[in-house]
Amino acid sequence: MGAPELSPPERKQWTNPVEFFLTLVAFAVGLGNVWRFPYLCFKNGGGAFLIPYTFMLIFIGAPVFYLELTLGQFTSAGPLVVWRVNPLLRGIGYASLATNCFLALYYNVLIAYCFYYLIASFQLVVPWSTCGNWWNTPLCTDQRTLANLSRIDLDLMKNMTTSPSEEYFYRRVL
Repeated sequence: MGAPELSPPERKQWTNPVEFFLTLVAFAVGLGNVWRFPYLCFKNGGGAFLIPYTFMLIFIGAPVFYLELTLGQFTSAGPLVVWRVNPLLRGIGYASLATNCFLALYYNVLIAYCFYYLIASFQLVVPWSTCGNWWNTPLCTDQRTLANLSRIDLDLMKNMTTSPSEEYFYRRVL
């Protein structure tokens, strides 16, 4: 009498292709990409930036994304196990894991900033709107003070002063 054969666990399947496609889009395009892309486009040359961006997307971004997708679907394994296919490329899995850890840490800090500002905003006067708080320096100048200056004084003051919101972030939040 032999030992019973173990069958592999049943693999989960997508219910329809639209669900799979929307999951891929959500994986590839985050909120950070949506709000930063126009800014990066403008900062790096406007429409001329789209030429190298499209080139890199077609020849590097899409093939690497497709490779990661197909290897993950084929092996049903994570980034460390999938590269057993070729041990020379095992470092790619470790680099991918390290990148994901740093990205998660980065996003957690950004979300913590958002929660901090959300909680701090439940006040009648938000703390980053005025000077005179314990974290402000003598260089702090609010909008009311700047509104009463002449144009020449305003140009001089802008280079020598800091805003209350800037000081709140650098001297209180951080």
